[in-house]
Amino acid sequence: MRRWSTLMTLLILSLASPMTWLAGAAQEGDPVAEASAAAMDLSRFEANGDYESLVEVLHPDAEAIIPLDVVTAWYAEEFAPRDAGEITQVTDVQFIDWTWPVNGKTYPETAEITFEQPFGGVAEIDTIHLVEFSGEWRWFFGVSLEGANSVIESYAPA
Repeated sequence: MRRWSTLMTLLILSLASPMTWLAGAAQEGDPVAEASAAAMDLSRFEANGDYESLVEVLHPDAEAIIPLDVVTAWYAEEFAPRDAGEITQVTDVQFIDWTWPVNGKTYPETAEITFEQPFGGVAEIDTIHLVEFSGEWRWFFGVSLEGANSVIESYAPA
């Protein structure tokens, strides 16, 4: 009977979602799992239209350049119609020195996370860069200075 119970437990655990395993590992202080879990949280905010929670974990350097109202307005107008779902799979995590093109600053030990996320039911592969700040993985809005300026011009209150 004990053997049967052990086998059933192993079977149930093997069927558990990979995200469940990552969430458990994140609690143990594994930086790969923690960064992956943070990326999944961001996608959950996106999928649920919870842009207020999304901007709460924006990196302070991004906040200093891009007003939070601009970020939430862009998400509501440009991103929401794409019908984003939550990340279905993290395919790679690397820790690199990364330069955010908007401010030209280099961030050592940036988590570069490649993932699959559905948009309108079709999986797309993308990459996000997260930097740990005050014990929390933070993200950056904008992939270029020109793009960030354009979004600010379009969505900043008059």
